[in-house]
Amino acid sequence: MSTSTVSKADRERLAALRQAVYASAADADPAADDAALTRALQALGVAEPAAELGELTVPELAAWADTLRAVAPKIRDPGATRALASALARAETVRQDCIAEGAPNLNALASAHYGLRSQVALTGPARRDEVRFTDQATGRPIAAIDKHDTRADIARKLGVSTDDPGFGFSDWLRGIANLGGGNKEAMSRVRATLTEGTNSQGGYLVPVELLPQYLEALVPASTLLNAGVPLLSLPQGAASFNIAQTATVPTAAWRNEAASLAASDPAFGVVTLTPRSLAFTFDVSRELLMDAINLDNQLIRIIAQAMAQAIDAAGLRGSGSAPTPTGILNNATVNAVTNGTNGATLSSIAWKNLTAAIQAILTANAFMPTDAIMAPRSLIGFANLVDTLGQPLRRPDVLQPINFAATSQIPINLTVGSSSDCTEIYLGNFARAMLYGVRETLTVIRSIEVKASTGLVSFFCHSRMDVGITYPTALAKITGVRAN
Repeated sequence: MSTSTVSKADRERLAALRQAVYASAADADPAADDAALTRALQALGVAEPAAELGELTVPELAAWADTLRAVAPKIRDPGATRALASALARAETVRQDCIAEGAPNLNALASAHYGLRSQVALTGPARRDEVRFTDQATGRPIAAIDKHDTRADIARKLGVSTDDPGFGFSDWLRGIANLGGGNKEAMSRVRATLTEGTNSQGGYLVPVELLPQYLEALVPASTLLNAGVPLLSLPQGAASFNIAQTATVPTAAWRNEAASLAASDPAFGVVTLTPRSLAFTFDVSRELLMDAINLDNQLIRIIAQAMAQAIDAAGLRGSGSAPTPTGILNNATVNAVTNGTNGATLSSIAWKNLTAAIQAILTANAFMPTDAIMAPRSLIGFANLVDTLGQPLRRPDVLQPINFAATSQIPINLTVGSSSDCTEIYLGNFARAMLYGVRETLTVIRSIEVKASTGLVSFFCHSRMDVGITYPTALAKITGVRAN
């Protein structure tokens, strides 16, 4: 493969390789596979690069990929073969990303996006989301969970065993409610976690063994998380946490020898994350909690959906007035596209708002948008657009790669001038433009008194997080969109 251009054929081959790796390694142990590959390479006399993947330059990545391809036919161990394919796909992914964005290596790419350095191993699951945040005060990695992560990936990032914990969410809630039912061995394990997991408010932190299952359910339930926004696990201790923000792209200029440097705006700003409290309550009958055989999946789903709706609402439209975080709508630096004094109908503007938003983002030298998030009415409104012959109106080519997604958290009854049927659309590369900083993932408290006379058990769920917009000009908000 060329080290200067990335062809369509190259990308298609890499996509097929990725798919094959994920399918074959779905139930594999990445750590065991990595160890098997290391042994196989040593037996063949092949030395791995001395530097981490994040430090390898584009030519070094190409050379490492060539080495892996050359030794592949000589490796027979299934685990080592999986790890080799994964490592090859990762090396090619990083190489192509660096080429596409003109970065010398992955660490430079991570620094450009977040002002943070990456920590990447040479082997393991092959995905770009292995770029990890680092606490510059301690040098320790900060777990970042995103939409690509499987339950096993989440467990690995959180430092949790991938083994079955032997109990589920319903067992854990039975233990909090001090109810019988469930497997005796499972309840014994639950009692141990309740002893270890009590917080200062008398609630119970979700056991680390169940966190991967909960987070795996949370991501697809949230439109923003599903658009790639990562969940960043904030270190304990401080009341707030600073992250880098891309404020402006510096302007370079040619200069004569000994001439003064051109003045330029600062490239980075600072976003302060101050975790805000998010909570809700739900009831479960004693009988259902003790006897239902499918309660685990149902409980995780309702808790994840409730939290997902709230974090979507905050990320998109948060007012910034305590205790609500500041969302995209109320960030003054985000690109804005409006529709006049009284708004405009979707049928009259068609794709013009979206193309205008893309133009504003690209004019700011930001990333090409990947997702458009809107109310369900807008999503169906776009689907119902027709041309003069009554045929479905084709999306312009520039919009073809963009994923359209809907959330109920965007109102359709907003007032703009004399119109009261307006809504909003949000566009951007959300994965590179924002994040959620999480201090407390999930704590559950049982209410002893509420509804006790009805046989219902009430639980209070708490989380603490904040929204961080790290690249506001990579986002756009479209307002004043009326019904068709």
